[in-house]
Amino acid sequence: MERNLLQFVSMARKVFDKAPVLHQQGRREFHYSNDYIHAPTMYNITAIKNRKLKFGVAVFGGVAVGIIVPMYAYCLQQNRAKGPQPEPEEEPEED
Repeated sequence: MERNLLQFVSMARKVFDKAPVLHQQGRREFHYSNDYIHAPTMYNITAIKNRKLKFGVAVFGGVAVGIIVPMYAYCLQQNRAKGPQPEPEEEPEED
């Protein structure tokens, strides 16, 4: 039993010795070329074309979703709480 444990530990050491070594801080550093930069105006908000339109649509959409979703949820819950409605009885026709 003890011998199997020692063999397992030695095999584990061999496996982990072959693992890639990280830098001193424990993280890998990547060096991207200038071709990988997403866009020249990526973080320059004032340089966005049609900035007022885009941000206006985004804000309006967020506010609309923030209002419509709770209203829909409220109506749905109210309809579920009412339960099934009985069908109205037909009145006999009088001649």
